[in-house]
Amino acid sequence: MNKIVILLIFLSTLFVGCSSSSVFKSYPTQVNPYLVSVSSGQKIDFDKVFEKQIDSNDGVLYAMEKARMQQIQNFSTNSINSYRIAISRINYIDDKAVISASDTGAQASALALNDNAIPYNPPGYERVLLRHLQSMNYLADGDLEGASVEVRAANNEQKKAKKAHEKDVEKAKSSVDEAKKEADLSNFNSAYAEMNTAVGNVKSSFLNAYTFYYSGIVYELANSPNDAYIDYKRALEIAPNNVYIIKDVLRLAKKLDMREDYRDFKKLYSNFEDSDDNSDMGVLVVLFEDSFVKQRESIDIPIPYFGADTIVPITCPIYQGPWHTPQQLVLMFDGKSLKSSSICSVTDLAVKSLQENLPAILARVVLRGLAKATAAKQMSDSMGGWGSLAATIYNIVTESADKRSWLSLPDNAQVIRTYMTQGEHELKLEIGYETKNYKVVIEKQKITIVRVIKTNGLMYVSTLY
Repeated sequence: MNKIVILLIFLSTLFVGCSSSSVFKSYPTQVNPYLVSVSSGQKIDFDKVFEKQIDSNDGVLYAMEKARMQQIQNFSTNSINSYRIAISRINYIDDKAVISASDTGAQASALALNDNAIPYNPPGYERVLLRHLQSMNYLADGDLEGASVEVRAANNEQKKAKKAHEKDVEKAKSSVDEAKKEADLSNFNSAYAEMNTAVGNVKSSFLNAYTFYYSGIVYELANSPNDAYIDYKRALEIAPNNVYIIKDVLRLAKKLDMREDYRDFKKLYSNFEDSDDNSDMGVLVVLFEDSFVKQRESIDIPIPYFGADTIVPITCPIYQGPWHTPQQLVLMFDGKSLKSSSICSVTDLAVKSLQENLPAILARVVLRGLAKATAAKQMSDSMGGWGSLAATIYNIVTESADKRSWLSLPDNAQVIRTYMTQGEHELKLEIGYETKNYKVVIEKQKITIVRVIKTNGLMYVSTLY
C-alpha cells in the first residue's frame, strides 16, 4: 500500500512540475534577473521573456510581469498585447462555472506538495492595477477612448473584489475553526504579528487612491467632470492628507456647484484657499512610481498537531521588515519647486492581500501538515528507518512557500499637479541625488501628464498624454 502511495505522489509531482512553473523553482528567482535588467537599462529580448511560462498554470502572472516591464521601457504597443493576454486569462478563470478536473488535481497536489501547485489567480489589487496600467498604455498611444474603457474596468474590478471579499470573510472563519480542531495555531498567529501591525491602517487590499485619482484625470480628459469628481472624492477617502487630491476635490465641487459638498470640504480643509483664475494656463500632472513592490519571503512555523501527537514544521509566505522608505520626487520649473505627495503604497496592498488570504492558507497548511505527518508515521511503522528517512526527504523537497505575486509593480505611487503657462518648459526632476532634465509642452486649458518611474537604479521619464 505504501508503495502505491509513494508512486501516486511521485506521479503527482511530475504532473504538477510539467504544468506549473513555480512548484519547485521559486517565482522571484525567475523574475529578479529581468528586474535587474530593467533597473540598469539593459536591452531585453521580450520575444523570449517567459515564452514557455506564459503557457503554464501561472501564465497570467508571467504575462503581467512581461507587460509591466515592456511598459517601463516605453514599449506601450507591445505592453498592450501582453496585458491583453493577461486579461483574457483572467476572464477564462472567472468564466469557469464549475471546478474543472485540473483544478481538483491542483488542489490535491497542493495538499501533497505546496500551494504553488494551485494555478495563479490574481488578487483584487493586482486585477485593479492591471486595468489601470493598461489604461496608461492606451493614453501613451493617444487612445483616450481605450483609456476610458480601462478605467471603468478598473473601477469594476474594485467592486467585484469588494463583493468577493465579503463572501470570503465567512468562509475564512469556517476554515480557521476547522483548523483549530486539528492543531495549535498560536505559533502561526504570532509569526504574523509584525506583518499585521504593519498594515493596521489599511482598510482593504483592493481599493487604492492611485487608481481612483488616475481615473479622475482620465474622466477630465474625456470632458466628464462629474465622473472625475466622484473618483477624486473616492481617492480622498483613502488618502485624506494628499494636498493635490484635496485641491482637485475643492476645485470641482466649486465648479460643479456642489454647494453642500463644497461647504463641508472647506470646513474640513480650512487651510486651503480657492485657486485663482487659471483659464489662461495649462495643467501639468506628474505621476511618480517609486521602486519595486516588496517581495514575499518564507518562514518555517512549527505546528503542534493534537491527533498525531507531533510537531510538523510548515513553510508559509510572509512579508517582513525592513520596509522600503519612499523616495520623494522634487519638480523644479520656472524658478518654482514642488514635492510629490504620496497617494498609494502598493506594498501595503500586497501585504494586506496576504493578510486577507491567511485563513485560507492556514486551512491548507494544516491539512497538508496533518497528511504528511500521518504518511510519515505510516511509512516509519511499515518501513522502519528507511521509511522515516524517505518521508523526511520528501517533506524537505516539497515544502515550499508560495512567493508568487506581481513583482514589477511599484512599491508606492505619488503625484504632483500644478498650473503652468502655455509653451515649452524644461523640467528638472530630482529624486535623492539623481536628477534629470525633461522638456514638456503645455497647452492652455489642457492637461499634460508626465510619468516618472524610478527603478532601483534608473529613472524613466515619458509624456503619457
